[in-house]
Amino acid sequence: MKVLVLNHYAHNKGDRAVLYFLTRELARCGIDRVAVSTSDPHRRAELPPFFARTAQLVPWGWTVTPPLEETLLRRGTYYLKSRFRPYTYPIVRGLMVNSLGGSIGRMFCNPDFRQALEASDLVLSTGGHHVTTLLARDAISGQIYDMALALMAGKPLVLWSQSIGPLCFVNPRNEVFVRRILSETSEIFVRDEHSLVELERLGIQGPTIRQTCESVIGLSDVTGGYLRPSCRAARVGIAVYSTKNRSEKEHARYVQAMSDLVDHVADRGCKSRFFAMETRGASSDDRPLIREIMSRVRCRESCDVEDRDLDTMTHLSEVARCRLFVGHKTHSVIFALAVGTPVIALAYHQKTEDFMNRYGLKRFCIPDANLSAESLATAFDEAQSDVNDLGDQILEESRRLGGQVRADFHDMVRRWEGATLPVRAAV
Repeated sequence: MKVLVLNHYAHNKGDRAVLYFLTRELARCGIDRVAVSTSDPHRRAELPPFFARTAQLVPWGWTVTPPLEETLLRRGTYYLKSRFRPYTYPIVRGLMVNSLGGSIGRMFCNPDFRQALEASDLVLSTGGHHVTTLLARDAISGQIYDMALALMAGKPLVLWSQSIGPLCFVNPRNEVFVRRILSETSEIFVRDEHSLVELERLGIQGPTIRQTCESVIGLSDVTGGYLRPSCRAARVGIAVYSTKNRSEKEHARYVQAMSDLVDHVADRGCKSRFFAMETRGASSDDRPLIREIMSRVRCRESCDVEDRDLDTMTHLSEVARCRLFVGHKTHSVIFALAVGTPVIALAYHQKTEDFMNRYGLKRFCIPDANLSAESLATAFDEAQSDVNDLGDQILEESRRLGGQVRADFHDMVRRWEGATLPVRAAV
C-alpha cells in the first residue's frame, strides 16, 4: 500500500512533529511507500530514518511550481499559471459540488502532486487544524483544495487527528463545498470535544467519525528517563502566538502581559527561555514578537531565546528540561504535556481547553479573553507550588493517551490495508 500524506506545513514545528509521528507509525505498520505533500518540497521534511531517504516530497496540489530551467517559454507558462491560480478554486469547488470531478479536476492540479495522488492507495490528511475559517477566510486554503482533489480522484481520504472549526462562511458556496468534502471523507478522527459539536452542527455524523488524541502525544514513548520538575534547572519555557490578528491596543497589551510574566518568573528565582514554534524565515516566524517582548523585560539577563531550528526529538528533550512551561501555540502546550512538564496553557481556541480538561488541568488554562499579567502570575505561582505532583500526573496521562493514539493509528492503517500488519520495533 502506498500512502500520500496531505497538508504538511514545512515551517511549523508542531506540523513537523506530527509528520514525524505519522511516518514513524506507518513504518511500524510495515508501510514502506510514502509520499508527502508539503508547502516547501525543497525543505527536507523531518522524517524518521526509515523514510528519510525514500519518502517522496511533492508540492501541494494548489501550488504553481516555479520552473527549474529559466527559459522564456517556461517563465511565460509559470506566469500564466500563477495569474490563473485564483480562479481554479471556484472551478474545483463547482466540479466537486456538482459531482463532475474526475479527469477535469486533474487539469487544475500541480503535476507532481497529481502523479503522487494517482499512485496512492490511501490519502491521509496529517493531523492538525485544517478545516477552519480561523486563519483562512471562508476556508479558502490549499488544504481544503487538496482534500477535494483527493476525493475527486476517487481516493479514500482519512482526516487524521483534526480540530474542526470554527467555520463561519460569507459565501454559502464555500460552506456547501466544505460540507461536501466532510460528508465524502472516508474517516474523520477528531482530537477534541469541540470538533464533535462542530461536525454535528454541520450535519456530519455517523460511524465515519472517530475520536482519538493529538498525534504528538504519541511521541511520549521516546522521551527517555523522566526527571521530576523540582530536580530540573530553574527554567521556565515560554512559547508565544504571533499569527493571531490583534489590534494595536491588543498587541501592546499582549506584549506587556508576557514581559510582566518574565519579570514575575525572575522574582520567583527562575529564568525564562522563549521557544520559537516556527522555523527561521517563515512568514509567521514568531522571533520578532519574542524580541519585542524581551525588549520590555525589566532585567534582560533573566531571559533568553532558543533560536535554533530544533528537530522534534531535540525540541522535546529541551522542553523536558524546563521546570515549567507557558505555551500559547497549540503544539507548544502539547510538547510540554508529552514529556511531563507542568504547563500553563493560553487558549486562543477551544481545542486547547479540551486538551487541558482531558488532563484535569482546567485551572491552568487561560482563555485569551482572560489573559493578563495577573492571571499569568496567579497560575504560575499555583503551578510552581505543586510542580512535582503536576509533572507526575501529566506524565502518567500522556503515557496512557500516547498508547491510545498509537493504537488508533495502527487500527486505522489495518482497516485500509485489509489485513493484520506486523508491528515493527521503534524506528
